[in-house]
Amino acid sequence: MHLLNGFSFNMLHPTVLEGAHHILMREIPLQEAQETAQRAGCCLVSAVDHADMAGVFEALLGVPVSMSRQKLSLASGVWALVGQYSGPRLRLPKGATVLPEGCAVKWILIKIDRRIE
Repeated sequence: MHLLNGFSFNMLHPTVLEGAHHILMREIPLQEAQETAQRAGCCLVSAVDHADMAGVFEALLGVPVSMSRQKLSLASGVWALVGQYSGPRLRLPKGATVLPEGCAVKWILIKIDRRIE
């Protein structure tokens, strides 16, 4: 499972875009995000590309989260947990270790699945 701080179609493996696939997404509460991250354990691969956001995710999820800028290629069968930051500022303030007042993280669980015809 991948941990992301955003999602883009550019992250999909070309075979997902060429073939018949479903991209299933649902917003989940923080408690379910925590349980999902903790169940994934050492199989949780961080692709959080901002150090401060990685620290905030770590505090929220209760699991180690490292900053890692990488090019992703999410293929069929892959799960991802996305923490989508929102707030009055476009970005988390530099050096933040907790969410500032008025800011939130929405958690979205994504599964890429091959469509059976």
